Amino acid sequence: MNLLRCAYDITPMLEGTFTSESASPPTAARRETYLAFAMPEGTESPVVHALSRELFTLVELLDDFADPEIFKDFPEGHSVFESLAKDGLIEVSR
Repeated sequence: MNLLRCAYDITPMLEGTFTSESASPPTAARRETYLAFAMPEGTESPVVHALSRELFTLVELLDDFADPEIFKDFPEGHSVFESLAKDGLIEVSR
């Protein structure tokens, strides 16, 4: 998984809406954009996720090993981590 913090919203370029037949390339609006590139298990091509600043910061924090016990008081933490793992944004060892 790779994280990318952008000053411009480049998601229209990544969504594949721009082709050589298009009249002009999509414009990138100046806006902080937080992207995660992941390769979820069982997929053949990478997936790009646009994340909120808070979720980006959490995933960035979890890029290194983190003991799940530090989040024991986090409401609904288990389901959040399951979802992040399913999307290939974090790896979970049991």
